[in-house]
Amino acid sequence: MKEFCKFNPLIFFLVFFLIVFNISEGSSKEKISWLINHWPPIMELDKLHNEITGGQYGEQLLLLQSVLPEYEHLNIDMNWKRFWKGLKKELSICSCMVYKNSEREKIAEFSTPMTVVLPNQIIMRKETIKNPKSLSLVDLIRNKELKGVLIENRSYSKDIDKILQTYEKDSNITRSVISEKSSIKMLTHKRMDFIIEYPFVINHAIKQYLPEYKRVLGSVPIKETSLFFYVYVACPKTEWGKKKIIRINEVLKKIRPDKNFRSKLELMYDKGQMKLISKFYDDYLLNEH
Repeated sequence: MKEFCKFNPLIFFLVFFLIVFNISEGSSKEKISWLINHWPPIMELDKLHNEITGGQYGEQLLLLQSVLPEYEHLNIDMNWKRFWKGLKKELSICSCMVYKNSEREKIAEFSTPMTVVLPNQIIMRKETIKNPKSLSLVDLIRNKELKGVLIENRSYSKDIDKILQTYEKDSNITRSVISEKSSIKMLTHKRMDFIIEYPFVINHAIKQYLPEYKRVLGSVPIKETSLFFYVYVACPKTEWGKKKIIRINEVLKKIRPDKNFRSKLELMYDKGQMKLISKFYDDYLLNEH
């Protein structure tokens, strides 16, 4: 036992080498932590194993990570409040599903646009829709013959909120605590005439829970809002973040035209909406650098 306890330089350096080797191997790749959360059909998670299992942005993120093999990608289920706090603290975290505005640009580095998304639209019964190309929200609110129901305390975007603040008070719009499933049922049973919602939210709710209403409802773009929005990758406004965004931009330029990458749009939109979103993708997104 005493002989065993004696200092042995050969064993010491062998153990030291193995420890250093293992540490260097374990930390050979720089890490990027990604925000993930469960919001079908944008992103779907296996909560038990904290893994991405589907959704447009979820599958596009996996494709993006696959062409960035020099990094170790850590997917972390976190809420948006935690993410924005993390960026303010300059933590090494990124997200692939961020809208850009002037306030966010103060704390985040943004990539070239990763994809496009249809904004909130007016959802009606198809029999009520007169002009499927677009509809003025102001005119709709002023129309006393049509009843709308909106979600209590919800923001629908800066442009839409501004219109609602101006015209909602004396309109036929009421606010309620209501789910997508409930609003779809109320629309189809003619208890209301319109709601405002993202088309992909309605698509998912009908597909998952209410397939019998598949051909009953339609969506109409709102004249007073943009036809589409870009979605970006955002990282902290640091040297670390700038370097990651430069590299991400390089690979986005290569994978955005890829058939597999762009086909993920089909996870959120129906055939009619795909014609519209594909046009925006081709005419605008692919020309962004």
